[in-house]
Amino acid sequence: MRRAAPSGSTVHFTIEPPQNTSLYPFDTKGIALSPDGTMVVFAAEDVHSKASLYVRHLATTQTTVLAGTEDASYPFWSPDSRQLGFFAKKLHRTDVAGGPIVTICDAPSGRGGTWSRNGVIVFAPALAGELYRVSAAGGRPERVTRRRSEGNRQRWPWFLPDGKRFSTSSTQTSWRARSMARCRS
Repeated sequence: MRRAAPSGSTVHFTIEPPQNTSLYPFDTKGIALSPDGTMVVFAAEDVHSKASLYVRHLATTQTTVLAGTEDASYPFWSPDSRQLGFFAKKLHRTDVAGGPIVTICDAPSGRGGTWSRNGVIVFAPALAGELYRVSAAGGRPERVTRRRSEGNRQRWPWFLPDGKRFSTSSTQTSWRARSMARCRS
């Protein structure tokens, strides 16, 4: 039995990149809507080909660059929409309202992350391979998935509403599949 979709207002918006910047083609550096639905974060490149993260408040046309996010990619939100996780040769987090960049752990070529209500981040630290989990406060990452075969890419994790399980994209050369895994508490 399917539940009826909750009613709500539809929001339409466009993202105009800030002056002297451009968005990446095909969203190759990331864009993410905040869990509370009030903001969107995206990576844009300046005239010197340097990427930074920008936050757009959907109630206004105000877009703000997040200081210290040079070369950032694949942003993702904390569940309370107050912080962002992102990759820049390492996994980092920062407060949307401003503040220091906090390094969480190594992630040489991060490909997506997701943040649970329990303060756990599941992320893909590299182009190909397994997913790992780490505390949002930092620490040593722990593997949570295993590759099915050589060349298997596990990316773009996303916590499900229970905050314990997550979905992920698992890609092989000749096929695509979505898989689900349980994150250990």
